Parts: sequence; structure tokens; C-alpha cells
Amino acid sequence: MDDNRIIAAVFCNDLIPEEIIDELSAIAKESLIDLPVVRKKNEPMAGMEWFLPTAMALHFIKPYPNAFLSEMGKDNYISIKKLIITAARKLVGRDKIINIKVITSTSSPKKTDRVYSIAFSALAKISEKDKVKFLFDDSLTQTELEDYAIKIENFLLKNSTDDIMEIIKRNGELHIMNTSLYAYDHKTKELIVLDPLPIRGRKEC
Repeated sequence: MDDNRIIAAVFCNDLIPEEIIDELSAIAKESLIDLPVVRKKNEPMAGMEWFLPTAMALHFIKPYPNAFLSEMGKDNYISIKKLIITAARKLVGRDKIINIKVITSTSSPKKTDRVYSIAFSALAKISEKDKVKFLFDDSLTQTELEDYAIKIENFLLKNSTDDIMEIIKRNGELHIMNTSLYAYDHKTKELIVLDPLPIRGRKEC
């Protein structure tokens, strides 16, 4: 077994069709990734919306990230892109084929004027307590979705844990609840770090 293999899991609610899970499981099996699936009931939640669980979330854990990756390890990381694209193309973006409506609490005092999908997200655990959450804009084209998936893959493959923690440290005021929020910028075609307080905006990472 290669210790550099990515560790992945799917967390989703009962609105997600089984066919999407089957497709992700097939990719994981081909890439020699264990992909446990945890389903939960779709029920009201309150809190800062960007931090709330989406209907489906792909979770990744970056193992031994400061070590040189073997070729098998690199191939394994490349499967991140395949998993993200497979789920995202059906759940988010202009060409999504499944509409998911997630119940949120109408009494929550911390709602945001967000443009990001409540159907899908990807999360990467960087340390015992720190993680990065990648949000998806519902106006993304298929081409942009694919480019975003590549950017996420490269972010996790080319940066060590120390590199990512340094990025988090540079944007420390945006690292809230031990989570940094990232998105895809349509204009620059790059990853940006989001401020969970919309009035303060966003910045390039």
C-alpha cells in the first residue's frame, strides 16, 4: 500500500440520487481509493451558511504531504479531479441536471447574500484542526468546473502541509471556525479566498 494515497469520503443527505454515489464509487475503485459514504437526513440547520454542510460534500485528507510523492501517489491525487468533476457537473453550474433544494432554518440570524451552491462542496483536511472548503458557484460553465477541479487538485498536490498552513496564516483573518473558504474567480481563472463576512469581500490566495 502507498502511504501517499489520498483518503476520501462522501458525506451527503438523502436527496442525492444513488446513481451519483455509484459513479463516484466506480472512480474510487479504479483509483484504489476507499470511499466510504455517510448519508444524513435533510433537516433544518442554523449557522453561517457558507460553513453549513452542502447536500453532498467530498472530503479529502492529505496524508504525509511533506514527503515526495511516488508515481502511484501522484496518480492517486489525480483522481481528486475525476471525483469532483463527476459530482459537480450534475449538482452545480449552468448545466447541472439535478436540482437540490436544501432546507435551511428561516430563523437563522447569520444568512448571507451568497451565490455559492448549497448542493455541493469539497473539503480538504490539512491538519488535525484546520481544513479548506471549496465552494462552487452555480453560474460556472462546464469548462470552468473542469478548470476549478484541476486547480483544487494542483493546490493539494503541489503544496505541502507547511505551504498550505502558510497560506492560511497569511489570510489569518479569513480563517474562521478553523476553516478557510475558497472559490473560483471567473475573471482571473484562479482560486480566491473568501471572507465569510460578505461585506468585507474576497482576495486572491
